[in-house]
Amino acid sequence: MKKSLLWLAAILISFSPLYLLYVNEPPNVEIGLFTVFVATFLLIFSDYRFEMGSKTSIFLLIPSLIVVFLLDFPFNIGFIMLSIAIILNIALSYVGILEKIQKLVSGIFLSGILLLIVYAFYPLYSVIFSRYHRVDILNNLFSGLLHLFGIQSSVNNNLIYIQTYNQTFPFTVTWEKLCILIWLNLFLIFLFISFLSFNKKRFLRNLGIFILIALFYSVFRLLLTTIIYSQNSKLSTFWDTNLALLTFIPLFIPLSLLIKTNEVKIDMSFGKINKKTSVTMLTLFLSIFFLIGSIAFEDPGIRKSGKILIDEVHSDWEDTTREMDKEWYGMLSTYNYYCWAKWLDVYYDVDINTNRSLTYDLLKNYDILIIKCPTSLFSDKEIDAILRFVKEGGGLYLIGDHTNVFGMNFYLNQISKKLGIEFKTDATYELNTGSLSVYKPPSLFAHPIVKNINKFEFQTSCSLNAPLFSENVIIGYGLLGEPGTYSTENFFREPLSSPDVEYGLLLQTVALQYGKGRVVAFTDSTCFSNFCVFMDGYREFNLGVIEYLNRINAYNYVNTLFVIAFIILLIVSIIFIKEEKVGKIVSIFFFSTSIAFATSAPLFDYINSINYELPSIEEHPMVCFDMEHSGIEISPYAHMELHDPADVYNTFFVWTQRVGWMPSVEKTIEKSIEKGDAIIIINPNKSFSDGEIEKIRKYVEEGGRLLVLDSIRNKDSTANQILNTFNMELSTETSNLSLRCDNSSIGNITIPYLSIIGGDVNFSFNNNTYISIKEFGEGKIVAIVDSYTFSDEVMGDVFTEPDEKLRAIYDVEYYILEASN
Repeated sequence: MKKSLLWLAAILISFSPLYLLYVNEPPNVEIGLFTVFVATFLLIFSDYRFEMGSKTSIFLLIPSLIVVFLLDFPFNIGFIMLSIAIILNIALSYVGILEKIQKLVSGIFLSGILLLIVYAFYPLYSVIFSRYHRVDILNNLFSGLLHLFGIQSSVNNNLIYIQTYNQTFPFTVTWEKLCILIWLNLFLIFLFISFLSFNKKRFLRNLGIFILIALFYSVFRLLLTTIIYSQNSKLSTFWDTNLALLTFIPLFIPLSLLIKTNEVKIDMSFGKINKKTSVTMLTLFLSIFFLIGSIAFEDPGIRKSGKILIDEVHSDWEDTTREMDKEWYGMLSTYNYYCWAKWLDVYYDVDINTNRSLTYDLLKNYDILIIKCPTSLFSDKEIDAILRFVKEGGGLYLIGDHTNVFGMNFYLNQISKKLGIEFKTDATYELNTGSLSVYKPPSLFAHPIVKNINKFEFQTSCSLNAPLFSENVIIGYGLLGEPGTYSTENFFREPLSSPDVEYGLLLQTVALQYGKGRVVAFTDSTCFSNFCVFMDGYREFNLGVIEYLNRINAYNYVNTLFVIAFIILLIVSIIFIKEEKVGKIVSIFFFSTSIAFATSAPLFDYINSINYELPSIEEHPMVCFDMEHSGIEISPYAHMELHDPADVYNTFFVWTQRVGWMPSVEKTIEKSIEKGDAIIIINPNKSFSDGEIEKIRKYVEEGGRLLVLDSIRNKDSTANQILNTFNMELSTETSNLSLRCDNSSIGNITIPYLSIIGGDVNFSFNNNTYISIKEFGEGKIVAIVDSYTFSDEVMGDVFTEPDEKLRAIYDVEYYILEASN
């Protein structure tokens, strides 16, 4: 019975990452914590009893609490449980009732250790299985099993074609469909349990049994889910966490019956800390310190001058040569890289290649080569020249897109495959909704390229194949990789997804070092188009990429030295510790690794941050849209179907670029004041504090520009809180209109509207002011009503080709922006 509870708890703990992390589905914290609670309750009745003295408890509690606050949830959940167990152990020992409820403390402690193991392994899992998905070696076996159950299937080109009464669909066997994360978590738990009561003969027997159970159970479980899918046609059958847990619950029966374990009492006390114990702790501490360093340390390299060449010869898409000005409109004006290239030129020295082959004689004059959206072949000589350029210290930025649209991934792969990187021909979506995906970097160990972004909203990327030891810039989570097709205009497959897709963790951006140079492969070219390049985290991402590429490798040997040091010190630690009791080994390992992680993780993270600071610039005029107080939507998604177009101001935002401004979306008024030469607040509906009003007043007085746009539709307007500071005001007026029918009056109606009071320069109609400009100190305030005029509902989306009437509205925006400069 106790063995059954142990393995049932192990299964629940193994599943907790699928509930608490965004692997396939959005986190469900309530169910995730419930599984941990149930698992902990079951472990209270297990055969494992942990004991430790007060001195050892305090010794272990300190590093555990440090890591609790250092790591984000749920990666710290194991340390949380361990801290609770240790605190209980100290408190109950003090009041003298520990013996009576020792099992409670032991259950919580064991739960903490198992959770620690599972979540410590997850980062390694994400690295490996974001790159490797398919298990084609099982195709023939699985097809044969389907035949045994009366389901017709055949294997062709590494795809299994399954025929049912309703349909024939392609199918792939993948690690995700086999639930490899759960099996690996269970295997690690099995290893730890075996270690606690190690017996070589019994261990080998149990290991063989565990492997056999895993092989048979995983294949037959996949068979079951495939049969279910063939009946319901719901692709979520393969990743639904609740369904997966239900299919794994029965696994505790064969595991508990066939894998033998003993009841174990484990004394965790350090005992007397002698010289040998101290040396063991030190070597183990250093080994883990160097292990973290080998993973986290990013070679700062030697910074170059930042001379960039953007290749246009091989690209007919996302042009950089034609300006998005006040005269050119339509899709090609905004699906365009002009603003991106011009903006990079503010920070670096950018040239555009429009008529020359990519020879080494050309490339050697530059530090970074950008190849974006290629639509024609590269010659062998050009490929050789590019590889030589990188090998001798150049930076290479490869930008592709979904589904091999326009053949761009095929052309990129001419180069990237030589480096071990492949742009795949799929399109990625959020797994459960089919919407566009969002990436948020971790707080610790984020790659320097994404260290300075809060989130990154993809427009539809492809995924990548890359070497195992390449650098993980963006590993997307909760994704579905839908294969492309040549049968549709933009190579998107029909909406019906079939189980030949890859899902879960997909690699969306990768970097690697090649010789003295560096390469970055990015998978969503749309993100840098004129209509969204200054939204979201795209600016910081691009600066991060260029700063990474603008280095010659100088200290890349350091990671190798760290690995060597880790191995040597780990071996020394094992030699010193191998004769100790199991409990003491666990205590020493937990204490040393916790202290090492708490020391090394923030240290190397800080080193990377200071080595890869983004450049600052003050020469280009920036206009900041304050979203803290504005009641509007601005999004990188060009089509905002989920929002009322009357509340969307994408086009107004993007059109600021047509008059030379660099727009920015800011979360707070403080950030807007800090960054902006001008601040735009539209439909303010949140109160301003006295401190914020004073900061705004000082900002304008010292030369800042403030634009306030409001609407009669804004019932909760706070615009006057700001404008009154400058002796301006929005006044609600009414107009009485007489209604007539057949020359007879039938009555009046009243129409409310806003008017502006207090400006120096006023633009009026019928004695009502709709635009007002006022100078204050060195700066200006511009008030505009009615803001609705500049919403997407009136101005159209960013791809609109305006008629004469709409052009007149655009001209008003241009005048306002130029007048406020």
